Amino acid sequence: MCHFVTMTLEDSIPKSSVLEILNSQDFGMDEIDSSDNRHFVHENEHYFQPSSGACNCGTVLGSANAPDFDVDAFRSKEAIRLKRKGWGASKIDRAIEESLASRGSGAPTSKQKLERWTHLIERFLQMPDARYVGILLHEYSGHMSSRIDVLRKPVSPKELRSFLHSMDEDVLYEISTGPN
Repeated sequence: MCHFVTMTLEDSIPKSSVLEILNSQDFGMDEIDSSDNRHFVHENEHYFQPSSGACNCGTVLGSANAPDFDVDAFRSKEAIRLKRKGWGASKIDRAIEESLASRGSGAPTSKQKLERWTHLIERFLQMPDARYVGILLHEYSGHMSSRIDVLRKPVSPKELRSFLHSMDEDVLYEISTGPN
């Protein structure tokens, strides 16, 4: 199972403009067949994953609701995994310590990751035809086009920074350009 972040925009916005913004933010665009999800994706919407070629497991979006990283559990699981490979105790200890030391080393901070998503959504909202942007976090166990149950919830642009970190799964948040 993997987390994926998907988005909706009105289809009056040309795909080329959507792609231009996504590319400027180092995202790609994977369109999603939404025929199974017409109950939450409207016919007049683009439904896509702003991708960098992979799932969004470990995303900062909604991470305030995720359990904290358990160092002891990580050590235990890694030790078992590496022992099965035939590694010795000292080699296992070194590998685990190196892995823990490199966690986040040189990687963008959570704040930087949130800013990246915030900036992407703000760029979409600045488009002339944009009335709203939808963003959804869902843990898929099958194909991304498979039916999922989703609530739609309006969000004010003023709340953008505060809600991204604590957003719930399976809620399509609609950030509108106008007052809510």
